[in-house]
Amino acid sequence: MTLNFEVTDAALAQLEKALELEERTDHLIRIGAMRMGARRLRYAMDIVPPDDRRDDDVILEVGTVTLVFDPESARLLEGARVDFVDRGLAGSGFKFDNPLEEKGWEDPVAQRLQDLLDQEINPQIAAHGGIIELLDYKDGRAFVRMGGGCQGCGMAPATLREGVE
Repeated sequence: MTLNFEVTDAALAQLEKALELEERTDHLIRIGAMRMGARRLRYAMDIVPPDDRRDDDVILEVGTVTLVFDPESARLLEGARVDFVDRGLAGSGFKFDNPLEEKGWEDPVAQRLQDLLDQEINPQIAAHGGIIELLDYKDGRAFVRMGGGCQGCGMAPATLREGVE
């Protein structure tokens, strides 16, 4: 599998610098992505040893750095870009620009689940100060997070079982 993933010069410089500071220039940078809703993803970057490659990993050589992606992360990062931004006192760090976050759900079933949550379930849950978010939909399973008034509520399991399922 090939991956269309852009690393800016600023991001590449910081990745190379991190490997040098850790004295691990032979190591890889593993980049991961995980859905956290229709338009949000959580990103992770880690320095890993050279033998951390798996048979199904997607490998991308950028400058002197080898980037490694698991297949699901590669799918979620297709067309994305990573940059390194310095905001002075506000902080600095890596910033991902991912067109997938603008599109929302690709899977029509996930979109129907999102619509159901938005139109039927969350208005009732909101009356009690709660919210239910669809984090992901994979292999016929919906992954949700209960928040707001649902956090710490003793009735949350019953609400999930009786009201949502």
